[in-house]
Amino acid sequence: MPDVTISTRGPIPSAPRSDRRAARAGRALLVVIAVVTIVVPVLLDAVVLRGAHIANPAWLPHAKLHAAMSFLAPVALGAGALMCLLGRPVTDRFAMAVGAYLAGAFWLVVLGAGCWPGTSYFFVDDPVYGHPLDRPETLGLPNNVATALLLLVLAVVGLALVLGGRRGPARS
Repeated sequence: MPDVTISTRGPIPSAPRSDRRAARAGRALLVVIAVVTIVVPVLLDAVVLRGAHIANPAWLPHAKLHAAMSFLAPVALGAGALMCLLGRPVTDRFAMAVGAYLAGAFWLVVLGAGCWPGTSYFFVDDPVYGHPLDRPETLGLPNNVATALLLLVLAVVGLALVLGGRRGPARS
């Protein structure tokens, strides 16, 4: 039997219109998540809660360096996600999967970072910022965790819509 290569790029002529519409909706959802990933961490932690982070006089300069890294990392991840999601056709399954991963990677890190010994999602015991927002929660979860879980679930939904029921070329 001859070796046949099937391209996964370009339009999928056999894909029903509803599949194409779902794929575009999934990509739109992933684009929104990428934009949220770029904007929310910087806006919230570097601007709104700046006194608790980068401008907190109780923090050592090296801790502030890591805070600045945590502001810039989601910008880089979100921008990479947007390049994959908007720079390639929705039929490029690999680019859409990488875009979904990049859009959600920061939120995975938020969940993982809270498991690190000695970390806290709250400002408890912070000598400067500890009292106003001791335990902000949503549905019994720290706000950071609730936000991360929501965005990760939406990323999975967006990717599922993009990938749909289409199957790639058979591999032997």
